[in-house]
Parts: sequence; structure tokens; C-alpha cells
Amino acid sequence: MCLVVEDTDSSLIPRVKETISVELDKRYQPTSTETAKSTPVLASLLDPRYKGLPFLSRDQRKIAEETLKSRMDEVTLRLPSYIL
Repeated sequence: MCLVVEDTDSSLIPRVKETISVELDKRYQPTSTETAKSTPVLASLLDPRYKGLPFLSRDQRKIAEETLKSRMDEVTLRLPSYIL
């Protein structure tokens, strides 16, 4: 991961990486249940490249899958009249 402090980093870089990491956690709350229900996460679940949601915990993936199924159940299927 690019925010991991490495031995080759100059003296300022670790502080910058830490600040970025803290701000990302604060703004996007990656461990939050609400994050797992968010539209970007649900869209990622539908994208074959990210379908496994490797950036979420197992519990969050389950929440995301359940939320997506619930939202799909809410959608009314409308067929064109010529098919009926």
C-alpha cells in the first residue's frame, strides 16, 4: 500500500502519509456499516473488477450484498406493453 511508511521515505513523508491516512479514515469511515450500504460500494459490488470487495471486511461485504438484494426487491420490473 502506498501509505505505508518505508525505510526509503524522507523525514517529512511519514507525517504526510499519516495525515492522509487519518483524513481518509475520517472522511470515508471504511469500517462503518453505513459505508457498506453506500452507493459507491453497491456499484463496486456490481463491477466484476471489484465484485469481491476486497477493501471491506467480511461483515461489511455481507451487509453490502444484503443491501443490494433489498434494493433490487424494491425495483418494479416494467415490461414493454408489446411483450405482455
